[in-house]
Amino acid sequence: TFNIPSSPGVPEGVTSYTLLAPYNDIEAVGEIFGERGEEIAAVIVEPIAGNMGVVPPKEGFLEGLRELTEKYGAILIFDEVITGFRVSFGGVSTGEKIEPDIITLGKIIGGGLPVGAFCGRREIMGLLAPEGGVYQAGTLSGNPLAMSAGIAALKTLKEENPYPLLKERTRKLVREIGEVFRRKGIPTVINAETAMFSIFFTERERVENLEEVQSSDGKLFSNLFHALLEEGVMLAPSPYEAIFLSTAHDEDVLDETVEAFERAVLRMDQGDLR
Repeated sequence: TFNIPSSPGVPEGVTSYTLLAPYNDIEAVGEIFGERGEEIAAVIVEPIAGNMGVVPPKEGFLEGLRELTEKYGAILIFDEVITGFRVSFGGVSTGEKIEPDIITLGKIIGGGLPVGAFCGRREIMGLLAPEGGVYQAGTLSGNPLAMSAGIAALKTLKEENPYPLLKERTRKLVREIGEVFRRKGIPTVINAETAMFSIFFTERERVENLEEVQSSDGKLFSNLFHALLEEGVMLAPSPYEAIFLSTAHDEDVLDETVEAFERAVLRMDQGDLR
């Protein structure tokens, strides 16, 4: 959210066990494995990035990660806290037919209530207590309210399958917002996937990794955020966060949102906020 790679209070001894590679650069990941593959225990990745804004994977990137981890005996972990049950029923791993070893999930499985979970291959999950020796517990584990809400939410998603509709509405909104910026001559890249998208104010043709995300004009995004607040539309305040649609955003809401963008961008074009 704040474009901070680490945080005060995290010891160097912890970060020394972490290797970083650019998202969407399978060659860079391959070089790291070539140098230190025998030491690497796991690769953790958002299969569709959401914590630097929405950045979809390049064709072959996730498959390449799966091949490298299998080759070197490392675990592949998909962080699907954002994408799980949002881009398809299950998540990226079910939609793309790529099977990671572990998947992490968040509030979606609690119907929005506080809960987190991870799941994985039987031989890995069998290492947890009481079957195995790795202790894992939490105050809210199995909370009956969260679990009841989660069951209801997942049942609704499975029965109603809102994903095609969400994708269609997101495409429409992104297309019309993009046209607003184009008419005003504001260089923009909008990345989208099913019910999530991000706006990047950049001269680049594409945004495919963190370096390209950082080319976005943060001041311009901040100005847009405040202008839209005046119009009754609240985005996430950081350009490094995703924007989400839900089934509650019907055609009328989408039209109102586009109109709010038009008024906000007009104020920016007039020099009030730009």
